[in-house]
Amino acid sequence: MNKNNEICHCQICGLIYEEIDLGEICVCCGAEFGYDDEEGACGKTIDVYRQKWFDTGAALHYAKSELIPQNWSLNTLKIQLANIGFNLTDEMIAEIEKNSRKR
Repeated sequence: MNKNNEICHCQICGLIYEEIDLGEICVCCGAEFGYDDEEGACGKTIDVYRQKWFDTGAALHYAKSELIPQNWSLNTLKIQLANIGFNLTDEMIAEIEKNSRKR
């Protein structure tokens, strides 16, 4: 937990962290905390970064991290994203799967 005893989540992928430091890179999506997860112009930065990550097939940035659940899947991602109130639809999952096959 952080100093405020709040659960911390990556604002892009919803992965749970005990504490988030500015400049740290998310092991799941590769976002830089304090930069990629800011609500920038018109509140678009988070959505834009998330979509770019989905366009890569939601490739794990560092799959060997202990923070990444074993047998991570798009269903795991759906649960992670629910942590931050993002609903990953079946259509989005199909698009992510299609993008992952392009890699």
